[in-house]
Amino acid sequence: MSQNDFILSLFELTDPHLSEITINQPKRVKGRKIHVIKATLSYPLKRCPQCGFKALIKNGTHLSKVRLGTLAGGCYELHLKRQRYLCHHCGATCGAQTTLVKFN
Repeated sequence: MSQNDFILSLFELTDPHLSEITINQPKRVKGRKIHVIKATLSYPLKRCPQCGFKALIKNGTHLSKVRLGTLAGGCYELHLKRQRYLCHHCGATCGAQTTLVKFN
């Protein structure tokens, strides 16, 4: 198990839909050492949650920034790019959801 896998398991970042996970070198912000974990959350959505039609297309991403906590003297942040979807039938938008980030 690599050090990155260990850090991800400590913060319970085990969602199977997470991809492109990278842990950047720490940077100093106001005297604090901050490690940024970047990940992408995307999965195929079959039907629109509003109208139920199969008219969804991908519509960009939304960046969510979440503070995870501290470990070994450094703060960790998760920068999660969540996939957005647009329904051609009703015009509603929705996004990929996970238990890692609160709704809205």
